[in-house]
Amino acid sequence: MVETIDLKKINEKADNIYEAIISIARRARQINDDQRVYYERETELEETTDFDDDELEKINLDDIGVNLPKPSKIALDEFMAEELNIEYVEDNVN
Repeated sequence: MVETIDLKKINEKADNIYEAIISIARRARQINDDQRVYYERETELEETTDFDDDELEKINLDDIGVNLPKPSKIALDEFMAEELNIEYVEDNVN
């Protein structure tokens, strides 16, 4: 079941809702990249092991990634728990 969150709740935890959404999206991309590295590391075993073609067809490599939580859900939970910090970098453009 998909849980919806009222934008007012996000706005309560941020100075600017648009910056909050962008920060959540950036964090979700970071988590997605980390999960991709994990997935690739886990699938290396199957790729480097000598299997017959018939045996490879029985192995579903996607089963490894099925249990990984959605990156957007993790990022949103981190933001709502105030574990996600938004840092501003000043531009030194003169």
